[in-house]
Amino acid sequence: MADHEQADQESRAPTIRRRRAVLIFVAAVVVAATVAALAEVESSDRNAEGGATVPTERVGSEPTTTLVSQLPDGYIGEVHVEVRPMLDGIHVVELRWGPWRRTIVHDDSFPASYHFAKKDLHSPPLVVAGSGVSVAVGTGQGAAPSNDVNDGWNSSGSTE
Repeated sequence: MADHEQADQESRAPTIRRRRAVLIFVAAVVVAATVAALAEVESSDRNAEGGATVPTERVGSEPTTTLVSQLPDGYIGEVHVEVRPMLDGIHVVELRWGPWRRTIVHDDSFPASYHFAKKDLHSPPLVVAGSGVSVAVGTGQGAAPSNDVNDGWNSSGSTE
């Protein structure tokens, strides 16, 4: 009887090893996905300069993104726009802030921050529009390296 039990255990051993390997793999995938999700939330809520993400409202659907962001009243300082490409290629991102317009040409497949100075206590909503990108707006310079876009703004003559 002992030989029969030992043979039965030996025949089940490969199945048990496979199940154990699958469970370990699934647990590793779940842990990795959780860590990645937490890192994304953390990075979107703060930046290298200690700034914060500004409450925003998304309008439209992908791949065109329009983000309407009301910058905090009373805040004077750097504002950053994070551009994260979802597709390879050249991406044109338009910033609209009251009558002012600024076009950013993002020709990299990696994320980047663009910053400019907010000099007024009160300001209209900042509208960011781009195709094939995900965008976020926050206070501070943003994650390094951050590109200065203080120059190159043009007035459209309207206050949309």
